[in-house]
Amino acid sequence: MRLFGGGLLLLLSMLGSACEGEDLPPLFYSAKLIQGTVVDAATGQPLAGVIVVAQWVQSVAPAGTPHRLQVFETVTDAQGRYRFPAWGPKLNTRFPLGSFDFRAPALDFFLTGYGPDGRANEYPPREALLPSYWDGKTIQLKRFTGTDEQWAQTLSFLQTRLDWAPGMDWRRVPRITLALEVQHLRLSGSAIAKRGLNISGLYALGTTIDEVRKFPGDQK
Repeated sequence: MRLFGGGLLLLLSMLGSACEGEDLPPLFYSAKLIQGTVVDAATGQPLAGVIVVAQWVQSVAPAGTPHRLQVFETVTDAQGRYRFPAWGPKLNTRFPLGSFDFRAPALDFFLTGYGPDGRANEYPPREALLPSYWDGKTIQLKRFTGTDEQWAQTLSFLQTRLDWAPGMDWRRVPRITLALEVQHLRLSGSAIAKRGLNISGLYALGTTIDEVRKFPGDQK
């Protein structure tokens, strides 16, 4: 991907080289391909239609304001397989304050009827090329057997990882946005709504279910 004119790109590359050894983050980031399989934890059978979200989130010093440098979303195929392409080089727009913690990339897996699962790397990345510890691994999802209250709490945790707030660009993750709104509407009509519902709706994102449903079909 060509981000700038050749002269400016060269200048920025030289700046990045000059900063090496100064404990500064890379000026450009890239990521390796990620692929894996999702199965039912009890049966080992592949799960189709699992929504998988990958996020490369930077923490920006000193306040720690999150910035999503890259976000992907896909669904598993009939064999339970998913794949995210390699990307980059991409400018670290928060340089020199923006860096990644151990979560980059953060992977989330969601299929209605199963407990959501989240996976991340074990150590903060130090290089400009970002790998995923979970590349090539099999993820086991467990069927959810708890109460509606527990389900709402679990989905609330998932929304926190997705940064379900006005600043979230739902167009980058339309499938999981729609799936969580469906759950929000169901729970809103249940008994737990009277006791305080802890899963947010699309109003928190400044959109509506009709707008999300009309989003291009090849992107959800």
